[in-house]
Amino acid sequence: DIKSLYMNSGYLFSNVTPVEKSVKGDSIDLEIRIAEGEKAMWNKVTWSGNTTTHDHVVLRSLRTKPGDLFSKSNIKRTYFDLGSMQFFDPQQIKYDILPNQQDNTVDMAWSLVEKGSSQVQLQAGYGGNSFIGTLGLTFNNFSLRNFLKFKDFKPVPQGDGQTLSIQAQAGQNFQNYGISFVEPWLFGTKPTALSVGVNQSLVNYTYTTAESQKLNIFSANAGLNRLL
Repeated sequence: DIKSLYMNSGYLFSNVTPVEKSVKGDSIDLEIRIAEGEKAMWNKVTWSGNTTTHDHVVLRSLRTKPGDLFSKSNIKRTYFDLGSMQFFDPQQIKYDILPNQQDNTVDMAWSLVEKGSSQVQLQAGYGGNSFIGTLGLTFNNFSLRNFLKFKDFKPVPQGDGQTLSIQAQAGQNFQNYGISFVEPWLFGTKPTALSVGVNQSLVNYTYTTAESQKLNIFSANAGLNRLL
């Protein structure tokens, strides 16, 4: 525990040694000998394996940045941030720490493995004397800026960490269509998520064979979500 406290404050090369000074009956005198050493700084930080996700998406999740103090907790936080992005296999995220005690620096190499992040939802059911069908597509690593670059379609442009969702639902007397878009980092520089979406519903109320009423509802939404 003491060693972890020192490592979270930059003292990678510290040494904490517990020594039993004496044993008297059921009591033990314990002495903790601490050699703090010098604080270590991150020097060279690299990553590999992001074959689809662009470098700037990985970079903004790294808390182990050159020039900052070494911190064991920042390694753990980066690991969880990379795993929660849903673009990489959490079980295959690895890191290699290369300390250099001569100049009190540390090099770090992250190893990543891409995984599929898109989702397809297809449902069908029967109720109220009618069939109901739902089709949904979610692309969790979408790239809006490359939308017109057809060479980047896989099957849609990917790599910027944005989310594009398209959903359609239809039954005998109604239809519903929606599309939403989320940019997790506003302008790519701030941890503020911008979300926009539109939805259209068409409902046909039939009272008798000669009397019916149609209802057309259009809605739109926008939101900002700030990471504290």
